[in-house]
Amino acid sequence: MDNQKIRLTSSEITSLWAQYIQDTMSVCISKYVLAKVKGSRGLLSFRIYFRTS
Repeated sequence: MDNQKIRLTSSEITSLWAQYIQDTMSVCISKYVLAKVKGSRGLLSFRIYFRTS
C-alpha cells in the first residue's frame, strides 16, 4: 500500500477550524453558565462532561 499524504483543501481546513472554535466556545459558555446559575445542574453537567472527554 502506498504511503501517500492527502492534503486538505482550504475549505476543509476552514470547516474543521470553525467546528473546533464552535465546540470550544460552547464548552466555555456552558462552564460559565454552570458556575453562575443556581438550581438544576444535571443536564448541563452531563453535556459538559461529554464535550470535554
